[in-house]
Amino acid sequence: MATLEMESFPTVQERIARFYKDFPDGSIRTFLVKHDGPEVIFEARAYRTPEEATMGVYTSGWSRETEGRSPVNRTAHLENCESAAVARALSHLGYSVDDRRPTRAEMLKNVRQREEHEAMLQFIRSVGPKVKPDSEIALDGTARNLKDFVRESWPTIKEQFRVARSVVEAVEAATGIPFEGSVREVA
Repeated sequence: MATLEMESFPTVQERIARFYKDFPDGSIRTFLVKHDGPEVIFEARAYRTPEEATMGVYTSGWSRETEGRSPVNRTAHLENCESAAVARALSHLGYSVDDRRPTRAEMLKNVRQREEHEAMLQFIRSVGPKVKPDSEIALDGTARNLKDFVRESWPTIKEQFRVARSVVEAVEAATGIPFEGSVREVA
């Protein structure tokens, strides 16, 4: 696995400070576009001058987050989403390093998500045998046998975080064993 040099990715605060240094009369506005259950979507608009704001000329950035089990999204998924949208808007204006768009926080999120995905796969492997043969998983409103779904869809589960998350939730419901976000031995 490649080693990431997190210091080379600017923080959102660093991007904002540079923007206001370059455009002291500029503004950044954020809009909560969607707040549907655990999912939120923000749009951020960066205006370099008051005239741009008046004319509706802006550079935008979008972000989507889901309230979840990661420490930051458990308690601050709205704030995290809003900050990511601001960072993207500013990166479109060139406030990034070496043409890289992600912020340090986004890169750390990707690393954490990969680690959580691997932990979910380990949970499914270790707890899956305890699932009763008649246990089901509901996908798109359709109930399927959980064990059959895992057998048939294992390559997809290994590749797609959201599918793995759905399987983990079904395994938790079927066994009563909670997933704690890290690899652990299950008795």
